[in-house]
Amino acid sequence: MNIFVDTSALVAFLDADQPRHAEVIDAWDRVIADDRALFTSNYVLVESFALVQRRS
Repeated sequence: MNIFVDTSALVAFLDADQPRHAEVIDAWDRVIADDRALFTSNYVLVESFALVQRRS
């Protein structure tokens, strides 16, 4: 099963100050351990990078 990574998950993964950061890290570890494929879109990447840049 493939898993789509949306903006909220990507930002929570990148920003340790996000409320669900630990939960996303745990989910990421499970996905990697289960050898599942992660995918996203260019739109999610652009939106995520814009949010991360704005917060720094």
